[in-house]
Amino acid sequence: MEADRYQVSHTLFIVGMISMLVCLALLAFSLFLFPYLIFNLRYPVPEFVAYWREWLLLAHGISHHAASWLILLCFFIPALCGFVISFLASNQIDNQIYNKKSLGSAGEQKIKWNVTINRFAIRLFFLVLLVILTMFLFEWLITTSTPYDLRGR
Repeated sequence: MEADRYQVSHTLFIVGMISMLVCLALLAFSLFLFPYLIFNLRYPVPEFVAYWREWLLLAHGISHHAASWLILLCFFIPALCGFVISFLASNQIDNQIYNKKSLGSAGEQKIKWNVTINRFAIRLFFLVLLVILTMFLFEWLITTSTPYDLRGR
């Protein structure tokens, strides 16, 4: 009989489940928006998507397709990050279940557990930090660039 994953690690299990739910929701929403944004198919979408695309067109002067891809990627990239977090949490629990070695005492198990949690927390922290810095850099590139006028005005 397989071990109960929740009993192995409460924190990792809850983090994995929440990130998986967020991943699936954002992935479904981005797939729902894909035909509207990329192929300009007309069907009812949330109003903020149309306003967001128009705001990107007017405020930053980017093209219609670039604004559509930017909005789509704003939902798809966090979905991928949620997938990675869920995947890492699941693998961490699997490693704890299937790679159990007989340790001498409970103290050694607790030390190994703390080291494992610290490694996972550090990976998660740097992943989130990387995503935030990438988004800031991308937004900075959009706001600092001026639209190129081909007519020479």
